[in-house]
Amino acid sequence: MATLRSTTPPDDALSAIVSTSRREPSRRRPPWSLTVGATVAALLVQPVDQVLQCGQVSLVLVGLVALDLHLPETSRVKGVLSGIAAGIKVYPMAIVLYYALTGRRRAAATVAGAAAGTVALGWLVFPAYSAEFWFDKGLQPDRLAPIGWVDNESMRAMLARVLHSTEVTGPWLVASMLAVTAAAVTATLAHRIGEDGVGLAAVVLAMVLVSPVAWHHYWVWLLPVSIHVGDVARRRRSTVLWACAVVPVAVLALRISVWVIPDPPYDPLTLDPLPMITTSICTFVAMAVLAALCAWAVAARRERIPADGATRAVPTV
Repeated sequence: MATLRSTTPPDDALSAIVSTSRREPSRRRPPWSLTVGATVAALLVQPVDQVLQCGQVSLVLVGLVALDLHLPETSRVKGVLSGIAAGIKVYPMAIVLYYALTGRRRAAATVAGAAAGTVALGWLVFPAYSAEFWFDKGLQPDRLAPIGWVDNESMRAMLARVLHSTEVTGPWLVASMLAVTAAAVTATLAHRIGEDGVGLAAVVLAMVLVSPVAWHHYWVWLLPVSIHVGDVARRRRSTVLWACAVVPVAVLALRISVWVIPDPPYDPLTLDPLPMITTSICTFVAMAVLAALCAWAVAARRERIPADGATRAVPTV
């Protein structure tokens, strides 16, 4: 496992995420000491640790999207890397929403086209496996574990644990529509005042929240969210945004989601209040941050111009 930690692509992806998230294309590359220090700190949080221990691809997906967003607006291949990420795991397709809402329609179309290309390639090379996924396994989000299983921190699983029921399709769809609406409003308004980083953070949060399954390692997406929101908080001197940047990282670093888990065997749908909260802490925090970002964007829109008078910054995940 030590070898895995030091040599796998996720390590390189983590460094790329930290480096690209710290700057826009027009800005100078951050010092190596800062990149290395932030990367080492990121290794302490639970989702990153799980990615490296279990050989998951979540960091690679974030890295692909980060590099894609960092490409110049004039690049003809902008959107290809995000499309590949969506072809590996469907949920990064949400980046299409961000590109479309911020006026980057060509990039949005490129994401969709690249994702479709990966699906077509899969059908060409592995037709049987592709048919099994798209028409069977991919339609069974609970095939690996029951809907309320504590390692699943999606909004759908949270509702199952809170409502003590597996019949949560209705509430989940309503909550998902609210999350997507909040993300769309935030991205649109933030773009108008030149703070695309806030809009990107909102879309990323909604993306993970509405996913039917969100294992612990999915929440590595909270790291670039905190970086972008923290950058805006610094420039805007906003206490609300500082809280939105710091709280998610604190929750991940303290590993609150595993503080209180009953000894097996146990029924995840009959948990006591405390473990019911701790096992869904990432979900609750993401929902609260998304709501706060939306409220901030609505209020900040009244200013109509960036606080520092700068032109729009093009963020990377």
